[in-house]
Amino acid sequence: MSKYTVAIGGVGLVVLLVGAILISGKKEVPVVTSLAQVQEVTMGAVLSLTGAAANDGNDIKNGIDLAVSELKKRGTVVHVDYQDDATDPKKTISALELLKARDISTVVGLTWGYIASAAIPTVNKENITIFSPANSSDIVAGASTTNRIYYGAVNNYKKIEPTTAWLASVRATNLALIATQDAWGSAHTDVWSQASLKAGARVVYTETIPYGSEADVMPVAIHKIKKQKADAILWTGTEAGAIVFLKELERQNIHIPVLGTNYIRIAIVDGKVANPGMVSSIESPATADFEQRFKKAYGLSPSVYAESAYRMTYQIAEKQDLVSSYDAKGDTFGGQWVVAGVR
Repeated sequence: MSKYTVAIGGVGLVVLLVGAILISGKKEVPVVTSLAQVQEVTMGAVLSLTGAAANDGNDIKNGIDLAVSELKKRGTVVHVDYQDDATDPKKTISALELLKARDISTVVGLTWGYIASAAIPTVNKENITIFSPANSSDIVAGASTTNRIYYGAVNNYKKIEPTTAWLASVRATNLALIATQDAWGSAHTDVWSQASLKAGARVVYTETIPYGSEADVMPVAIHKIKKQKADAILWTGTEAGAIVFLKELERQNIHIPVLGTNYIRIAIVDGKVANPGMVSSIESPATADFEQRFKKAYGLSPSVYAESAYRMTYQIAEKQDLVSSYDAKGDTFGGQWVVAGVR
């Protein structure tokens, strides 16, 4: 992976020689009150703060802001130039070009995989280093053509074992797969196919759905699932897609085990759709320490993307060595996928 650079400067001197510790949750954050020069760091953030990926984009922003707040107490002032790409790859590219024109070459963001894919030519051309909290190399088409992106999400192929265990636990024999029609969906159908083989189940139906067409496609897909006598469903998609999917299951009176990605839990927990029962989600949870501090700051539960953004902000501000954190593809070494029932 490539080296990365950040703009670092100095500001005035702090005049007190008193050391202090601010304890936030279980993490100790030193407060700079000594005769030391305060560092300034500038970085960019291109996030989907509006549009289809706004939930993830704003969660990432909160993670960045929490790190910025803590770093300030440590004596590092981080200036973040935020750009909203509205979940539009064209705006992503324009935002990257704008940041480069402002001499900012280290950027956190590119919220979803297809956005990161579209940005790769610009990233390479402009020599921009990207820290992408919500992506992994397996869901970014063209990831092998750049060495300038570090990924914060756990690689989806690590879902094979927990998915296999879930299939065995529900005694699934005939599987239906529903995924988005993109690199994210393709990675999941491949993962699920491998898990089904390990569990001794067979895939009887697969549906890949373009973004925004769930309302049109889902009724027919669910009818076919019923006709094929599937006894379990593996699902991934957007929050809007999860709502349509769960409502259609209820409408067609299908009550079989479902394992979905994070938006299926979010749709149910946020009260946007009723839980039809036997629904589980597979997610990479935030650590307990981070969740405690995040809740204290925002009154919300974080996603793992927020924690990835938090960690990456520290890596940038402190110019940490990245070799021990990311593999040759840029994927994070840490994290795991966990299956849990949705209530």
